[in-house]
Amino acid sequence: MRKLLFKIAGKITMPMCFIMLCMSIFRDYLYLIPYIFVIRIILLIGAILMVVGGLARPVCKKTSFNHQGQNLKEWFYLNSYDIIEKIFVWYFFFYLILRLDKISPIFMYIMIMIFGIYYGHRIANIADIYYKNKYKKNSLPR
Repeated sequence: MRKLLFKIAGKITMPMCFIMLCMSIFRDYLYLIPYIFVIRIILLIGAILMVVGGLARPVCKKTSFNHQGQNLKEWFYLNSYDIIEKIFVWYFFFYLILRLDKISPIFMYIMIMIFGIYYGHRIANIADIYYKNKYKKNSLPR
């Protein structure tokens, strides 16, 4: 059940952010879209699911690694993905709940920046895993 929650929360993150950023960018034209309230409710349910998945994630022993470094710099480096993910999930949640896009466009730019950092870090991790697997295959003796 817990793995399913993490999987769903991971899969809905990208579409939800895309929809929310489009709504923020075109906020002056939202009154032309019928049933915008239904879209907001779906985004709210998805944000709650993301926060619950983010809070329950450290409880799961298989997905949680509390890396201990020698000093603070190493600790931040080893736990960087968890830190970036928590910041992203919580800012996205408050961005939806408090409707920060209505207050000021600065919050939209902060959301785009955090979104870029989060997905850039994810892509870098995937590329690193791919590179390490490729390097391991090439370095095996024949």
